[in-house]
Amino acid sequence: MDYSIYRMFGKEQNTERSTIQNPRKHPYHCQQKWTCKGGPRLNVCPNNWVQEKGKCYNFFKTFNSWTDSQQFCLRMKSHLLMIQDKAELAFIQNSIQDGIYFWIGLNITYPQKTWTWLDGTPLNPQLCEVKSKDEDNACAVITKKGVFSETCHTQNYHICQNVISSDKDL
Repeated sequence: MDYSIYRMFGKEQNTERSTIQNPRKHPYHCQQKWTCKGGPRLNVCPNNWVQEKGKCYNFFKTFNSWTDSQQFCLRMKSHLLMIQDKAELAFIQNSIQDGIYFWIGLNITYPQKTWTWLDGTPLNPQLCEVKSKDEDNACAVITKKGVFSETCHTQNYHICQNVISSDKDL
């Protein structure tokens, strides 16, 4: 058999040359950037993205407003970070350096004035508390020390996220 090495999202993989020429025959070939069909879970996140528990994350160190950050993530076929549980919150906070602020997909919706994730889910107060600097701050940033409110036009870094789906999700 003729084996060659190629790169799939930054990971070297051994596979038959005929499979490379016709990737649909490869049982582990990723059909889309975020979906792998068949076989065991490999690192399916693109280069420079971090994979953790079925999600891909990228901590982008480019300054943007909250709205521009969300648009940036959408262009990357992802969205601003939406934290689902305390384990994910801890993972994110442990990945951040002290004093660095990242936009997340949490903002205040009106007229209710409630903190809501991009998917419309209200923030669970048992997950975290948004520490407020000012009543007019309507968007949220995350730091190593917690989640804080910030004016949405402030320029900050941002975290994009995408969920890795499997055959069962399709």
